[in-house]
Amino acid sequence: MVDNHYKKALSVRRNWAIILSVALAAGVVMIPVGFSLGVLPVGIIGIVFAVAGFYGCPLVWVSYSGLAAYSGVFGLIAEDGMRSATAIAGALGISIEQSKKAIVYLIRKRFLRGYAFDGTDTITATGIDKLEAERLARRAAALGKCPNCGATLVESDGRMVCPYCGSKFGGQ
Repeated sequence: MVDNHYKKALSVRRNWAIILSVALAAGVVMIPVGFSLGVLPVGIIGIVFAVAGFYGCPLVWVSYSGLAAYSGVFGLIAEDGMRSATAIAGALGISIEQSKKAIVYLIRKRFLRGYAFDGTDTITATGIDKLEAERLARRAAALGKCPNCGATLVESDGRMVCPYCGSKFGGQ
């Protein structure tokens, strides 16, 4: 089962960024309107909104964009079953070092729960997530893509074999 902790964190940050953006705009309008019409609560709420939006909006948008930058890596690992930092880098058009950095970040921050990274190239499923990894491997093999590196599988002696990394699926 794909852990939605990453998607929830991304959604929460995006929602707060939007809320604070709207608060900033609303606050800027509420201040002069509230005080010029003599409605002090509106003016005071406008000040609170403007200050919260002014300071919070950039922080939350930066936090959101920093996390969103890892969405491609997260999707390839958790949803598509890719298990190679090199293959992820190739699929996303990023450097291998950027791929490794993203994998380490996602595991360290517990967005990729149940995975381990050896620091070189291989991502492995641990614990109960091994069942999910096996399901993803079967799905990838059925689609003709290697779950480890993403290469197209070829048939050899009744088994599906990856010509890139040598992984074998099905058969004996």
